[in-house]
Amino acid sequence: KLTGMRNEVVRTDHFTIINDTYKSNPASAAAALQTLYTLPGSRQKIAVLGDMQDMGEQAVSLHEELGSLADAEQLDYLFTFGPLSEHTARSALKRMNAGHVFHYTNKQEMVRHIKTILKQDALIWIKASRALKLEDVVSSLLKDQVLKAG
Repeated sequence: KLTGMRNEVVRTDHFTIINDTYKSNPASAAAALQTLYTLPGSRQKIAVLGDMQDMGEQAVSLHEELGSLADAEQLDYLFTFGPLSEHTARSALKRMNAGHVFHYTNKQEMVRHIKTILKQDALIWIKASRALKLEDVVSSLLKDQVLKAG
């Protein structure tokens, strides 16, 4: 059985969240994006990526590298959160339109924005290191939603 907040699938009547907010590193974040790209059955794909902690002197370049994996043909929106993830967003802007990449420093503002663009049957993958506590974003998105079994 998986530990909570590791690829935890949460379905509602309106959208699905993959809560992957327990840990993040370059390999797992890249794998999350690639998996999100290949998952069928959603009308909209949204990635919410937070900082990858404990990356040392390579932190900035590793976040930029992650942003370079953003693919406008396979991802509708990219939201980033945390000071290092600003580099992810900037790098993603080389491959995605500015109206589809957003960086936030306030979780509730980010959630409000996500709710304004969210379509029926959207898939939202939320990935970050534990210190960012992006499970708060999961909880806020789920507030007032009807959950489905499974």
